[in-house]
Amino acid sequence: MKAAIGSYVIFLDSDDYWQDLYFLTAIAEVVTTKPEVMIVNFGWTKYFASTNQFVKDQRVFSVPHIADRSKYITSLLQKDLYVASAWNKCVKRVFLVENNLFFRKGLRSEDMAWCGDLLYLMPEMACLHNYSYIYRQERLNSITATVDHKHLYDIIKMIKVALQNSEKLPPNEKLI
Repeated sequence: MKAAIGSYVIFLDSDDYWQDLYFLTAIAEVVTTKPEVMIVNFGWTKYFASTNQFVKDQRVFSVPHIADRSKYITSLLQKDLYVASAWNKCVKRVFLVENNLFFRKGLRSEDMAWCGDLLYLMPEMACLHNYSYIYRQERLNSITATVDHKHLYDIIKMIKVALQNSEKLPPNEKLI
């Protein structure tokens, strides 16, 4: 991310892919028409290789703009539209750099902590009702399929940091 030179950073896990190029055009349209948006959050489709089956996520990635930050975050979470994965987000690079939002080295599932940091800072965000990101399932050697003590320890450590950060939030946002 530090070496990126574009205006936005988008993530693609090594075993996943984008189904069509229109997806990138749709993201470009959002960031062009809404320059205040720092994060574009979008849907995905799961692909199961064993059955050659594509299953589109059932969430509706659409949240009307709400000026009140805590109400917007509440709406995202109530609709289960904010998942702790980097691969369903496109983020303005300057926001990442200015807030030192880089993945922590040596941490398993590091995008969980990173997504928590994004949520903690929550700038302007848009949801894109698009499911072109193909999230492959049933991959034997994927990180999500190999949970060990270190992985669990890292997740517990991330939860502790998130709880500490929540203490710095205004009272109406702590529970969120």
